[in-house]
Amino acid sequence: MTNRLEEQLLGHLLGALDDRETQQISARLETELPLQGQLASLRGRLATLEPLRDEVDLPPGLAERTCRLVASYEPSRVGEQAPGGSRRDEKTMTPCVAPPGWFSRVRWQDVVVTTIICTIAWTLISPAIVSSRENSRLVGCQNNFRIIGSGVRQYGAVHGSFPLVPGSGPMASPGAYSAVLRQAGLLNDPRVVQCPGAPMAGRVKIYIPLPKEFLTATKKRAIQLRRTMGGSYGLSFGYVENGKYHAFTDLSRSNFALIAELPSLGTMPGYEGQSLNHGGRGQNVLFEDGRVRFLVTPRFNPGGDDIYANDEGLPAPGVHPRDSVIAPSILSPLGVDPDNR
Repeated sequence: MTNRLEEQLLGHLLGALDDRETQQISARLETELPLQGQLASLRGRLATLEPLRDEVDLPPGLAERTCRLVASYEPSRVGEQAPGGSRRDEKTMTPCVAPPGWFSRVRWQDVVVTTIICTIAWTLISPAIVSSRENSRLVGCQNNFRIIGSGVRQYGAVHGSFPLVPGSGPMASPGAYSAVLRQAGLLNDPRVVQCPGAPMAGRVKIYIPLPKEFLTATKKRAIQLRRTMGGSYGLSFGYVENGKYHAFTDLSRSNFALIAELPSLGTMPGYEGQSLNHGGRGQNVLFEDGRVRFLVTPRFNPGGDDIYANDEGLPAPGVHPRDSVIAPSILSPLGVDPDNR
């Protein structure tokens, strides 16, 4: 988002826009979900300043004491002879002796006012720092999606369909895409599958196994691999039609979610279904046509498909070829225990 657009959103919240600008920004807010999320973020920042809206009476004499303190320093004169015969640098400043007892005249009210000013400054600056970091993590996550998406599309071009999350067996997890792509030589760097904005980013070691490793893995090891091999992301389950489980073919659809950040398990109020990455503000989604979008809700448009549930409202395979579902890493597509060998 440009600085200009941020200024317009802030002006919209403060009622500082003219009629034309108000109409323009209101029209965009009705249709652009990311813009609505940015507006909500700005509204939250302004709310932190509400307790400071009351006017503060400055202590008497504060301005005078400040001016006297500043006046206690004076610039050296160009060419003035310094001790030892050297000439003073015209950019230096020569401190004068402070007026006797000046510090004793700084009252506790002055300290309070200074503290309030510093608090206000930090309140205004810190959100910008946090926002910059969040944007950097968001861009890093989207770059990961582009790399993964390239591998998935190459796999589809060779095999005639995208990788399919196994319906049963030890690899029955949305993260299976990583093992399949590694075996095909299309994904080797485990850092690519971890979102920089995930709560556990950098704390959980990601390892992308080869499919054959599951054949000899213990039950405990297989569970660990399933939970971490896909990192922060999951591949859409296939779909069930006429009792058979199918993989999706590449139709370059702009409204079909192929890979997305994994959803939460509904353990935190307000985040049911929403990814916990990026502070719970939303999730990146790779669509079948190769585009990456950040969605502030699990739906890519009002009334559209829920990327975390099928048309029957379940975190299970789609019920038709247009029904895409990305589920938590611990769920298998057909509800079969992956370790029931």
